[in-house]
Amino acid sequence: MTIKAKWEADQYTVRFLAPGLTPNPTITDQTGINYGTGLITDPGTPTGTFPNEATPTFNGWWTTPTTGGRKWDFTTSHIGPDEIDDTSHTMTLYARYTHRVTISYDLGDATGQVPPIT
Repeated sequence: MTIKAKWEADQYTVRFLAPGLTPNPTITDQTGINYGTGLITDPGTPTGTFPNEATPTFNGWWTTPTTGGRKWDFTTSHIGPDEIDDTSHTMTLYARYTHRVTISYDLGDATGQVPPIT
């Protein structure tokens, strides 16, 4: 007699969030992504604006919202134990940006001009 194991990979839902964008974009969840082997489709760059600031540079989708985590490579990355919420079978990817800051100077009583730095 031969006994063979039969199993199916757990499937996950992937959510995409873009914190800070106005209006908050609606990006469709991707469902049925196999743990360890399934690839996620790149949803592209979310659209919207950041209040009171110039448009920042989009830096891709990450596994954490601000620091740490890893940048998701949609051609090679797979869902693993560090990215998932095992109770809800979900994973969230967060849009990250490099924000631009403009610095200007108050010369007080001095004369002349100092151009702003961006």
